[in-house]
Amino acid sequence: LSKRSNGLLALGAVASVRRGITTGANEFFYLKQGRAASHRDKRPPSTIESRFLSPVIFSLKEIPGILITEAGAGKVFFNCSLKPAELSGTRALSYIRSGERAGYHLRPTCSSRELWYSVVSDRKPAPLIFPSKVGERWLVALNRARVFEDKKLYGVFPARGVSATVLAALLNSTWARYYAEVTCRQMTGAQAIADIDVAVAERILLPDPRELSSAIKKRLEAALGELARRPVYSIFEEVKRADRRILDALTLEAIGFGERSEREDFLDRLYEAVTELVRARLAKPQLISR
Repeated sequence: LSKRSNGLLALGAVASVRRGITTGANEFFYLKQGRAASHRDKRPPSTIESRFLSPVIFSLKEIPGILITEAGAGKVFFNCSLKPAELSGTRALSYIRSGERAGYHLRPTCSSRELWYSVVSDRKPAPLIFPSKVGERWLVALNRARVFEDKKLYGVFPARGVSATVLAALLNSTWARYYAEVTCRQMTGAQAIADIDVAVAERILLPDPRELSSAIKKRLEAALGELARRPVYSIFEEVKRADRRILDALTLEAIGFGERSEREDFLDRLYEAVTELVRARLAKPQLISR
């Protein structure tokens, strides 16, 4: 690969990666869909106005496949950037006051904000959602539902001129996963998880989507579309799938593997390497527990 590496760029050069939401008081900000209770009140919960509630996603477990087209039925977060004077007569203001009676506004993360309850005042939903912790599955989701990401996930914003779909195709390749696996921090203890911090994500080497031909961009988008029709499975299952192999072969072609036989040979070795890395990581907790 070294003879082709001059054409690769770090993800951080073609997109920005942001950390997910850190609320400082999850029990206040994260609510069951459409409902919230007063914090020291056992009465039935009141309903906050829907404009102050936004969908949020917490982990890969909630993302079965590459394409997120609708928010799940799980939790939402309290998303309000209006000042109290602008909230007069709303249930949102009553909810904020209940949070202050419970002391949430005094917590360090909350008190550091101009409005303690305004978590994402300057944020927009990210086009792509990237995992910060990876087990057997790997996927980078296309966020068509415009959900926000919790701190266990990252938001990815393609740079000007970079297609979100093409970038998603490259990031969902086994090449991208392998690169993340060999550069990430392995979790210690009895957790079979790779911990990918923002710096690791930003260093993943990929072909520059802006430099690819129109033909290969279309083929990458089509291959991603096929993968998006189904759930993403364990790496041990994915490497057996024909649609997975098509996307991975196209990624290698974009990197510079021009000959089909060369791509196929490298892909076989890539699959062997990445499955061995994951298998070794999964075996560590078993060894520790003995």
